[in-house]
This record gives sequence, C-alpha cells and structure tokens, in this order.
Amino acid sequence: MEGIDVYLSRATKDDRLTNDDWEWLWKNGGTPWAKDAVNPWLVQYIDELTSKREGVRILLPLCGDTFDMKWLVDRGHRVVGVEASETAILKFFSTHEIEYKVEPVEGIENASVYKACDDRLQIFQCDFFAVTKETIGMFDSIWDFGALVAIPPERRQEYVDIIKALLSSKGRIILETIYHREKNKFDGPPFTVEDEKVAELYAPYFDFKFLTQRTNHEIMRKFTEIGFTQFLNVVFLMWILHDE
Repeated sequence: MEGIDVYLSRATKDDRLTNDDWEWLWKNGGTPWAKDAVNPWLVQYIDELTSKREGVRILLPLCGDTFDMKWLVDRGHRVVGVEASETAILKFFSTHEIEYKVEPVEGIENASVYKACDDRLQIFQCDFFAVTKETIGMFDSIWDFGALVAIPPERRQEYVDIIKALLSSKGRIILETIYHREKNKFDGPPFTVEDEKVAELYAPYFDFKFLTQRTNHEIMRKFTEIGFTQFLNVVFLMWILHDE
C-alpha cells in the first residue's frame, strides 16, 4: 500500500484517530504530508513569528518529524516539540544525526522528553492535552502548522485554551488552517477550519491578521480517492490581546 492508502485506511474509519492510530501510521508509512524540507512559509514569515528577536523559545505542537525544528535550532532559537508518536521522534533524530538523551517528564504520566545534547531542542512524547506551563514551560512563539487542523472539532476550544496558557504576554503565533471541499465523504483529519471558526476560537484572547493562502494542488492530486475540488492552506499571524 502507498502512504496515502495507508493513511486513508485509518483516517476514514468512523472513530476519531487515537494516539495509537498516529503511532501506527508513522510506523507504517501512512504520513503522506511529511516532507523532507523546511516549510517555505516558515522561511518567509520567520521575522513575524519571532518579532526579529534572537534566541526565541518556540513551540511546535504535534510536530511529527518536521524539518522546521532543525532549521529553527540552526538559527539560534530554542525549540520544543510535542508529539505522541515515538516513531516520528526517533525518525527526526535519526534523519538529522542528532545525539539525544531521554528523560521522564515529571507531572505527565508515561511521558518522556527527548533532548538534544546541547539542550536547545527538546521533543516531548506525550498527549498534547496533558501538557501545562508547569511541565513544558512558557513560549515566545508558537509555530502551528498541521496541529489545529488535526484536532477533532469537539476538542478545539480545549486546544486553544492550552495554547493561550503556554504563550508569553508578548508572544506570537503563526497558524495554518485548512479549508477543503470534496466529492466523496471525508471528515478529516485534516479537518476544515473556516475563517469564522478561527475568529470564534481565538478572538476572545488574540488579535490576528491574515497573511496568505494558496491552493494545495499537490494534495488534490495525491488524494484522488477523495476527489478534492478545493484544498486551501490559509495562514494567520496572532498575538495576545491586552487590556487598555
């Protein structure tokens, strides 16, 4: 089976994907979205994400094995990923030939943290909904590409509440959402998150502005079984609202 078929064998089942499902997908090559390259929008919008500051502490929720982490570390930032799949984490360290150590995480049951030997990169292997500022700290920036759209709709508000709790008062978020239409039934993930839903979820806490969007023709070509008629990646910049 090709990666797309492996993914659809789990993503189109009636129940929501569990952390065990994600681990199975990573082990069996069912991650067709994973790329051996840095996200070009990270390169384009790095100054907006960091406010042009150096040594920023950046969170990547549901990070997988993204090359974005290595790119950020190489530019002097301190990077923390959160990922449920041990396979994805080990693949990242192996791909980039980074030495690491593994430690238990105090305050999160059955969680581990994989630390690069210079401590500028850490990946927590755990359920994202278990993290708190006490367990993983606070962040200057959050790079959310592929995380919110992987969260089941009924847990989105819980996810956003955690994100807000982890972001420093002057912090920034860059958020990617996805909007898709298709000929055949496909709920997700990735789940559609309309602009109105972004406003509903984030506007009580954040001010934000639209940055860019594009039609993802690659995904539309790959997922022929679903028959996407529209697949948009939409990007926003966000910052915490402050009382006057």
